[in-house]
Amino acid sequence: MAGAALASASVSRAPSLVEPMDFPGMGRGCGCVRDVRAGEELMVVHVSECFREEEARGYAPLAPFASQLSVLDACALHVLLERAKGEGSSRWAHIQSLPKAYDIPVFWTDAQLEELKGSAWHELTMRYKAEMTTDWAVLNQIVASSADPKFLERHGITLSEYMWAYATFKSRAAEVTMNGKKAKLMAYRFDMFNHSDEILPGSSHDFDDARQSLVVTATRDYRKNEQAFISYGTAGNGSLLLGGGFVLEKNRFDSVEVPLTVLCDSRRLPLLLTCAPEAPTVSYVLPTFEFLQVPEDSELADGKCAPFITKHLLTFEKPLPTSLLAYVRLERMSDADLNLFEKKLKAKRKPDIRAALSSDDSLPSIQELLAVGALRGVLHAMLDEYPTTLAEDLRTLASGSEHMAVAATATRDGLTFGEAGTGGGRDDGSGDDASSGGGGGGGSGSGGGGDDGGDGGGSGKRDAQSEGGASESVSKAVDVARRRMATILRSSEKTILHKALRHLDWRICFQIKSLLNSMMLQHRFFRVEGERAWLNQLIRRQSVIDERQERCERAIERLHAASLGSGHVNAAMHAQTVAAIFLILAGHDEHPLAGCAAFIPAASPLVGDHSNSHVVPVLKPSILKRDKQEAARGALSYLAFWEEKMTLWNAYLLGQWGVAKGMNIEAASSIQREAEQILKEWACSVPTSPALSSIAAFAPLIELGAGTGLWASELRVRGVDIIAFSQKTSAGESRAPFVLEGGPEVLDSGKHDERTLVLMWPDTEGVGDYGAKCLRRYKGGILVLVGEWHDRTYTGHGKSFSPEFQGLVHSHFTLVDEQRLPNWPLLFDTLRIWKRNQMMQLVTPEHRQQSD
Repeated sequence: MAGAALASASVSRAPSLVEPMDFPGMGRGCGCVRDVRAGEELMVVHVSECFREEEARGYAPLAPFASQLSVLDACALHVLLERAKGEGSSRWAHIQSLPKAYDIPVFWTDAQLEELKGSAWHELTMRYKAEMTTDWAVLNQIVASSADPKFLERHGITLSEYMWAYATFKSRAAEVTMNGKKAKLMAYRFDMFNHSDEILPGSSHDFDDARQSLVVTATRDYRKNEQAFISYGTAGNGSLLLGGGFVLEKNRFDSVEVPLTVLCDSRRLPLLLTCAPEAPTVSYVLPTFEFLQVPEDSELADGKCAPFITKHLLTFEKPLPTSLLAYVRLERMSDADLNLFEKKLKAKRKPDIRAALSSDDSLPSIQELLAVGALRGVLHAMLDEYPTTLAEDLRTLASGSEHMAVAATATRDGLTFGEAGTGGGRDDGSGDDASSGGGGGGGSGSGGGGDDGGDGGGSGKRDAQSEGGASESVSKAVDVARRRMATILRSSEKTILHKALRHLDWRICFQIKSLLNSMMLQHRFFRVEGERAWLNQLIRRQSVIDERQERCERAIERLHAASLGSGHVNAAMHAQTVAAIFLILAGHDEHPLAGCAAFIPAASPLVGDHSNSHVVPVLKPSILKRDKQEAARGALSYLAFWEEKMTLWNAYLLGQWGVAKGMNIEAASSIQREAEQILKEWACSVPTSPALSSIAAFAPLIELGAGTGLWASELRVRGVDIIAFSQKTSAGESRAPFVLEGGPEVLDSGKHDERTLVLMWPDTEGVGDYGAKCLRRYKGGILVLVGEWHDRTYTGHGKSFSPEFQGLVHSHFTLVDEQRLPNWPLLFDTLRIWKRNQMMQLVTPEHRQQSD
């Protein structure tokens, strides 16, 4: 070591233009001692002043086993031995500047690590912790079998000490190219530079072979006392957190990894290789693609298949990489699909299959829909793995700014912000550009670990895995800081995923609309020849469906499993497509209300009469939402059943149309008959949470013609005061036990006049006088009606209320509220609330309480 000290002493140092300074909200960094111009050398550190592999392996105390040590272990032990010397070490100034402890996730508590759940960095942290433990065990074995088996014990090197040194070198060493070879250098004061993602990676520092020195160059002009930054490469927040214990509030290099496995055969292998994007030729461009597993030709011999695995990075700039879409499109193709695709390309004289697979308009609509729907399902599942939503994270970050300011102050005596940097040459599996050094929690970032500028070495006995004797306020502040960093990390990843999903949602809407539009145009073309012309055409197309049965079945299966939207939007998309198909089949595609059947208008070609669109309430996917408590107790089971049927029917009909430009008419008729039977067995209208809440607001209630009592049962579960009556059931029909026998006559006594009258489909097919009899006997002021109305139906006056009843209602009541409900094919159910005309104002629950 004496030789190294002499070499260091003989080096002629250029005056540094920076020195460690404190910066509010960021801890320590390198501040300029004078005004600096871009291009000036901020710092020059000779190799002799750096902890590095070559020096560590030549260090005498490590000689008995140095050759067997990993680079990381050799350098970590070297740091510990120098720290143990205290002021007698020639590196004492460097040792003193090192952090007392680190805030990288391997030192977090289990509860804090839970904040990283859902992110790939949670798994990497677990691997990193396991790696540390394994490396420690291996080190003990190496030393025990060496000529100096008591080395660790004699020098007092424990697991805690080892972990501190391990984290020190791993997080603060810069990977450089030195004399033509990659090397890791932990340079004094260089590791105090903070990181900024605004600096072009690779432009801030480099190793000068001629001077054998690490040179830091100003990338822009700086004023005196202004903080100077370097670039740690294309490191996202995951790398910065795992390697250095800090994150940036906004990091343009953040990304989300999407591993993709494609079952590959000899035919697809060259296509998959062809679709791979070109690797970036410069270090400052984040590589967004990587081959993880490519099968050998021998693995694909004799028609065998093998996994072909790739990794795709979603970024802010490219949330939906073209290569990812191309791979998913190819994966979703059957051999028959691929044959047809290549045939069409040849016919169009477009032999470039890579360009075709990367294009948004090369594939048939059904194939594109299946591809983007499958990818959407994968990305949505990734979002579901997080313990919180993006909206919740953003609220947490917005509300936590004051707490973070307190935390930053409190941790000045313990763990502080922005001091533990990360080198670009990390071994964390991130694959980031390795041309950086580690110092601070750069830019406008958040950090939780590092030093406060004093005595990083001390006695060398600090336990790096805990806050030791830190005060309760400091421990709390550290906890706040760590959770905030995790929230910043996962919110950034979720933002990227949401951007990718928005791109996919647009594609899904476009393809569904295209499929329905082709159906509608074909129907209108044949309609010129007569009402049954199109039906006859569909019957003729049955032979094509039969011929393409295997492809149809695959399309149906995959469409059923595809994600067409997030949560209840998926069911809404299926439902509106079923509605559109049956409207086209029935010849109602130009009906004024046709466009109102869509939850998501962008995915429907049906427009209708927009002159009255403001009158009809908008059909929103949110009405289908069920909270976790409702789902757990089995509430709204009819709604869940409706969603299942809509998904199944849409997959069947749209899948056939997409593959064969036809539909099985018998199957469509069977669907219609099944829907009619469901109405009899369950209820004519499907209850939703918003509708039930609106009805509950006008309790107490009395329902006549309650049928099975399904709606009344849902209201009772919510604690609503409702009595329900129904006349005798037909053979085979059943009703809830609380439903009493009775009809309009139960209103004769007048004892129920204080209750709101609820009627749902009282007049089957819109025929009869049941509803009118009820209304004439009712003396109360509020009327709740569920079903079709003369201006909310595709045919006549609707199938729920007779013309006589509707006339009475219009004569004596005023409509005060209307809500849309889920519909079975060719129906247009709504919830309508009416008040009696002589009432001067709407009777709200509050008014009712006042009158009581």
